Amino acid sequence: MLEDVVYEFVPVIGFAVILSAVFVLFVLWKAKRNPRIFMFFAVSDIINGTAFIVCGFYGIFVTMSGGANERLHPSICLFLVPHLLLWAYTDTMDVLCVLLFLFDRTLQIIVPTAYGKISKTYLTLKFGVILFGVGMLGFVPTFLETVTANSTVSVTKMCHFEQVVLPQFYELRLFVVEWLPVGGMSWTALVFLIYLIRQSKQRWSYNWSEKITDTKQMIALAFLRCLFTEAAVRLILISIQLTNNDSEVFLLRDFLLRTSRALLVSVLSPCIYMLISTPFFDRFGMTFNAYGRNTERKWQSKGE
Repeated sequence: MLEDVVYEFVPVIGFAVILSAVFVLFVLWKAKRNPRIFMFFAVSDIINGTAFIVCGFYGIFVTMSGGANERLHPSICLFLVPHLLLWAYTDTMDVLCVLLFLFDRTLQIIVPTAYGKISKTYLTLKFGVILFGVGMLGFVPTFLETVTANSTVSVTKMCHFEQVVLPQFYELRLFVVEWLPVGGMSWTALVFLIYLIRQSKQRWSYNWSEKITDTKQMIALAFLRCLFTEAAVRLILISIQLTNNDSEVFLLRDFLLRTSRALLVSVLSPCIYMLISTPFFDRFGMTFNAYGRNTERKWQSKGE
C-alpha cells in the first residue's frame, strides 16, 4: 500500500528539513537586516519538519496497530494528531513570510533612501516573534468547522488534513499554494524591471541603502523561492493527473504536496543561499572559521 510506504520515509524528510533550517539559523544567528528573512523561513521550516516527524511516527503506529480503518469525529484528530495543528500554522507562516519578502523587495526599490530606516522596524527578532504570534490566528478559520461539525461526521483514524478541515477552506488553501508562487514570480519580475529602469535613468547608487549586489541577489532569491515552490506543486499535480486521479494517490494529494515542497524548497534552501547570497556565504565562512579557531588544538612541547 502506497500510504504505508510513504509514512516510513516521512520522519527522514522531517529530520532533513530540520537540519537544513538549523544550519541556516546557525550561520545567520548574529546577522542583521536582510538575512533575517531567511531566519523567519528557517523557524517555520523547523516547525514543519517537526510536523513531518510526528506525522510519520503516528502513521506507522496506526498502520502497525491495525486501526487505520477506525472512524473518528474530526475534532478528536486535533488532539490525537498534533501535526495537523503544526501544518495549519506553517501554512499561514509560509504565506506571511513570502509576503514579507516581497514587501521588503518592493519597499527597497520604491523608497531606497528611506528603506534603511523603515526596514529596521520589521527585520528584527522582536518583529519575528510578533509575526509568528499572528500566524496562530490561522487556526481559527482552519479548524472552526472541524470543532463545530455534526456528531454524525466521521473520518478515518489516519486523520488526513483534507478530511479534517472544511472542504471549501482546503480548496482555498490549495488555490493559494498553487498561485501565490506565480504571483510572487510576476511581482518579483516587475520589481526587477523597475530596478533596471531606475538604474538606467539616474545615478542613484550614492543614496542606495544597501549594496547593489545585495539588491540583485535578494530579488533573485525571492524569485527562486517562488519558482521552486511552484515547481514542487506542479510536479505533484501533474503526476496525479498522469495517474488518472487514482483514488489512493489522490487521497495523499495534500501529503505529497507538502513532501515535495519540503524537499525542493526547505531542504535545498541552504544550498541556494550559499550559491547566490554573498552575505550568507560570508557569514558561513566567518562562522566556521571562528569555530575552527575556537576548537584548534594548542600543541605544547614536553618541556613546556
